[in-house]
Amino acid sequence: MQSPFQIAVFLLAVCGIWCVWTYGLKKFCLDSFRENLFELRFELFKLGASEEVPFGSDTYRSLETLLNGLLRFAHRLTAASYFAALIQNARAARTKDHVDFSKQLTLKISRMPLDSQKKLCDILKKVNSAVILYMVFSSLPLLFLCLCGVLYLRLKNIRTSVKDDLCSAVEEEAYTQELRYPEYAVA
Repeated sequence: MQSPFQIAVFLLAVCGIWCVWTYGLKKFCLDSFRENLFELRFELFKLGASEEVPFGSDTYRSLETLLNGLLRFAHRLTAASYFAALIQNARAARTKDHVDFSKQLTLKISRMPLDSQKKLCDILKKVNSAVILYMVFSSLPLLFLCLCGVLYLRLKNIRTSVKDDLCSAVEEEAYTQELRYPEYAVA
């Protein structure tokens, strides 16, 4: 049985972690995410200024709208809202007048010169990575799940590595014994 003092200390620690997370780290993650998006928007602007992607093109305007929307509503982006949007998008895809923004954007990018396509795809990959990282680091349960997954994969990799090392050591020993005693070699 736990004493009331231990329970109080545990609850105080949980509240402290929650406060540090909510009022410190989570805001830092949001600021870092927005800073990353500003850098990506500036990369897009440089492409427009160099006329690799003209400012008036649909491709430029679509990407700029995407980045501006992410900057404006970044504080509302959570794992729960993301999954809710995926479910809603899957339902909407069944209607005949559904428009898939990602397919439209991909089509617009495919109409650009090859060098510009690579640069725009690189910007989009960075946007996707930034969104995923922000969602993971702004949600304690999702962060915990991801850390457990990384730990599991790391341990699995270590086990596989040890098993491979053991197998190669056994094979090497068998080979040296086979060379030492050729009469016992399996034909």
